[in-house]
Amino acid sequence: MTETRKYWLDSMLKIVTPLLKALSKDCLKEEMPVESVSPVDERKNYTYLEGFGRVLVGIAPWLAAKKLDEEE
Repeated sequence: MTETRKYWLDSMLKIVTPLLKALSKDCLKEEMPVESVSPVDERKNYTYLEGFGRVLVGIAPWLAAKKLDEEE
């Protein structure tokens, strides 16, 4: 694996691991703070789903890849 690819893989893991671990323990709402500037707090209802969706979109290339090194 090249250094650039290793960097991207490490960055991806650093970003998605906290969210996926919290989801696996069924405690995402407790571990993921929600910040909003709006006095209406409706974003809080969708923030967790949005985070999971962004994780899936971000890791999709690795999930769809056919030939990966064993390290990946």
